[in-house]
Amino acid sequence: MGTTAAGEQPQASLPIAARSAFASAILSVVSIVTLALMLGVDRRYRLLDDIVVFLFTLTRFPLLPALHRVATSGLTSGFAFMVLGTLGLGLMGLLQALILAGVLTFERVSNVLDTAAAGFGVAIAAVSILAWRRRSLPGGLSLLGVVLGVTLIIPTLSIWLGPDSPAGLGKLGTFLLYPIWAVRVGRLLSRSDAVAAPS
Repeated sequence: MGTTAAGEQPQASLPIAARSAFASAILSVVSIVTLALMLGVDRRYRLLDDIVVFLFTLTRFPLLPALHRVATSGLTSGFAFMVLGTLGLGLMGLLQALILAGVLTFERVSNVLDTAAAGFGVAIAAVSILAWRRRSLPGGLSLLGVVLGVTLIIPTLSIWLGPDSPAGLGKLGTFLLYPIWAVRVGRLLSRSDAVAAPS
């Protein structure tokens, strides 16, 4: 087993993050199907859609810490953005759990969910930019991460600009881009030669 710098978690956890990335890619596609069933077939699919979205959020938790370890290790800004994105996911998971429990409704907290997702998007975009600057991720993956991060931020515009905002375009971009990004991240993390970026 490889060694790590002080304060870094062992590289053995990277395969777990890789499997989580692949699982999140699959669940993101499944969530499109369940959303289509709920909106186009029967509203009774709402519970199934809520469960899938909750699991989708859970599988994303290991990704930012793993990307920080591989691409922005030793950078205070990289750690800060990792924390921001993880907090955003935590808020999303909490709200989705309360929706599943019947305590809240999606309509009541949709703006908060979009804002929390934007925090995750800012983290992905920022980590991708930092990784591009230090050449610790492939250039194509860094660019894809920046674009994906922006699409995650766009839906928050609906809070400020109303129905005329490009929120729908942002959600469409997320549906199309996230599975590709997650698969590429999973492949990166699953490589046996994945190492933390130099500090």
